[in-house]
Amino acid sequence: MKLKKFLALVCAAATIGLATVSCSDEDVITPLPEEFDVSIVSKTGNFEVLQQDELELTGVVNPRLASATYIWTVDGIVQPSTDTVFKFTSNVSGDHTVTFSATNEKGAGLKTVTVKVIPADIITFEDASLDGDGILFKGTLIGEDDYGMGYFWEAYSEAGITFKSYEGTDSYLMGFWCGFEISNNHDMTTAGYTNDASVYHESGHSGSKFAVCYDGGSSMMGPGYEAEFYVSDGTDKIFDHVYITNSTYAVLEMRNGGYGKRFSYDDKDWFKLTVKGLDSNGTEKGTVEFYLADFRTTNSGGIVTEWTKVDLSSLGAVQKLQFSMSSSDNNTYGMLTPAYFCLDDLAVRK
Repeated sequence: MKLKKFLALVCAAATIGLATVSCSDEDVITPLPEEFDVSIVSKTGNFEVLQQDELELTGVVNPRLASATYIWTVDGIVQPSTDTVFKFTSNVSGDHTVTFSATNEKGAGLKTVTVKVIPADIITFEDASLDGDGILFKGTLIGEDDYGMGYFWEAYSEAGITFKSYEGTDSYLMGFWCGFEISNNHDMTTAGYTNDASVYHESGHSGSKFAVCYDGGSSMMGPGYEAEFYVSDGTDKIFDHVYITNSTYAVLEMRNGGYGKRFSYDDKDWFKLTVKGLDSNGTEKGTVEFYLADFRTTNSGGIVTEWTKVDLSSLGAVQKLQFSMSSSDNNTYGMLTPAYFCLDDLAVRK
């Protein structure tokens, strides 16, 4: 701009004989490229992400461009994304340099941020050896219960996390189980308890296998029979998040009725999962709640039928997670909604 003003002054001077300068139409001054104001925004509000997890980043350009070429790089390597939105993921822990640039015929701009990848184990259940029915319920025997009515089992262990199950064996509890089992069943049409190992989804969150939890022990047997998993060596760790959805058994009961009622917005029904964290001293560190079905308001989402990420990090470092379920549908004997849910891709910080 200063150059243009200077040239105008020189031309004016030439017209009054103060200088001899030729200012023809061919004397064109090329404007300097414009520098765009570019920023990067994280969907989570920070630039930290667990190994193998996904962090959504958005490049913001001011002024807004009608057209431009967008380039994302990670540690100097150009990424496939050519949009303003980039989903960052990495298996390598530590700091990574992420750059977003925007370029068009008028100018260019770029922004660089540091993304910290936190080391973590992701428990996928894909290594579980299932039986002919696509289920793993009993792994390593823990021992008999205090009543001599059944046995506790380590249903499955992965990355130092053990999932516990219980099997009733006496005449009163024969066929009863609670806790966790691993499954690949996804029958979404068969109603009833005979289909209690199926997720109401086409597959697990990231693979074919997942865990099914039945919270029937504590309500029927009392303390000591909670549905739980824990750090195998007894230390405390941060359980960062997990993906959760409904079982087919629970969905079809809530949708159609059966042993329990059909859920409705008129009755403001709900079905809730509560996760409790306990440290290695047995001290409760907090709880996290997640609604598997919510009809309390007209804006509530109804029945959950997609894998949904549930943040557990607020519990801090704990040795054990216990799961309990509650519902708006009860009678004098207890909850009528089937106390089942499914989980997958549990993330545990190293």
